[in-house]
Amino acid sequence: MAKYQIKGTVKRSRLEEVIPLQTPFRVMLEASGACNFHCFFCVHSQKNTGGSRNMPFELAQKCIDDLKKFPLKIKLLTFSTTGEPLLNNKLPEIIEYAKNAQIADCIDITTNASLMTHEKSEKLIKAGIGLINISIYGLDAGQYYKTSEIVIDFDKLLENIKYLYEIRDKCKITIKISDASFTNEKDRVRFFDIFQGMCDTISVEHVVPMWYGLNFPGTAEETLDIYFNKAVKKSVCPVSFFTMAVNANGVVSPCCVDWRHELAFGNANYQSLFDIWSGTGYRDFFIKQLTNGRQSILPCRNCSYPDFVAMDNIDAFSNEILKRLKN
Repeated sequence: MAKYQIKGTVKRSRLEEVIPLQTPFRVMLEASGACNFHCFFCVHSQKNTGGSRNMPFELAQKCIDDLKKFPLKIKLLTFSTTGEPLLNNKLPEIIEYAKNAQIADCIDITTNASLMTHEKSEKLIKAGIGLINISIYGLDAGQYYKTSEIVIDFDKLLENIKYLYEIRDKCKITIKISDASFTNEKDRVRFFDIFQGMCDTISVEHVVPMWYGLNFPGTAEETLDIYFNKAVKKSVCPVSFFTMAVNANGVVSPCCVDWRHELAFGNANYQSLFDIWSGTGYRDFFIKQLTNGRQSILPCRNCSYPDFVAMDNIDAFSNEILKRLKN
């Protein structure tokens, strides 16, 4: 029986005590910037995100080699940002290369699983992936089309997820759904009845207006965060202080929410990730946040991720962190 557990890691380091970090806790290598779904609450609903590329194996290999230069292991190496990682046919080879490099405590992906097959499942498990997060977007084909504009064989999806769970070995499988996919409260019960035997942990998330540049109905009235707690407005975005996101084209952003790549601190094609993380781009960005708040930065002022999704809050410690950063 699956355990109910939110996707976010609850056993967390206190950021105010450890940042600035010499090694980011989380590195995101975008296996694919494209997605085969067009969920109405996601940036891919606009169908013009520009995220049409897969990360070449050679670039992924270079990024993984770059991570060896950091003084510590990455806590989480994820091959997902805003796109669907299974669109990259080289994903198992990339994961295997990363696993053999021993540069991360955990390697994961987040997928809608619509492209999952028995063969892909076997390759991912054999490659050594440690965690597969599966996002569900409905409880039948009709709900999937309403949410994501995708025609799906729901029974086949279930069969493929079940097979993945059966062969998972040491890999953990999580399944979560957005409450926007529900049509009534009975759907919540159906969700658990259908999926709790196919995963290690299971959860429901509240759909929130986290993307800048995306018109989302009801944002002005929204008061709950993604975990159904009261949303907390934050002056400083804590996510950027422990995250590095490398887009499929090599552009380095402070987080996956920068889907337009308006904040570019370097390019992994010809720069070392270690040099980018340790460089003036990140440092100046941190200082500006800690001094004037994220509202002084575009596109951060229009981003709601810190308020609705981020689990950390370092606002009260900005002066203390700023002193350490400058020293």
